[in-house]
Amino acid sequence: RFSRSVLLDPVGPKGVVFDPSMYEAFKQMSLSKDLTRAVILSTVTDPASLSDELKEAIAGDAYKAVQGIGASVLETLKDVDLRSAAQKITVPTLIIHGEKDQIIPKADSVELNKLMPASSLEILPANGHCWNVENPGAFTRRTFQFLNG
Repeated sequence: RFSRSVLLDPVGPKGVVFDPSMYEAFKQMSLSKDLTRAVILSTVTDPASLSDELKEAIAGDAYKAVQGIGASVLETLKDVDLRSAAQKITVPTLIIHGEKDQIIPKADSVELNKLMPASSLEILPANGHCWNVENPGAFTRRTFQFLNG
């Protein structure tokens, strides 16, 4: 159905178990847009570099998402095991991971890259969990370069 894929700070092939405080934070975030804004912007390496308009758009989107899926997505990710499925993905796949990502461990992307026969891994040294937010121009250029390559 597709000939290439890009994964940005993906959950690893064995899922991810978050600290119990993360589950409670998601519940609280679903009740407060201000809290959601603070949390989502804390995942950006340099939030001061973002315009106020972009910060509000990011916060609004995150708030809608957390209200829609909330902590349930975190619960689901506890039991994910994609190791055998990952080995069957044969389309070229670019895995991008921010070195300063404090949400998803870099080791998860490294493991996923090892399992996927046609993948490549790029670690972004100056970025956190949201490269597409932190540097949308660079993210778009790199993604298009890979998808059109």
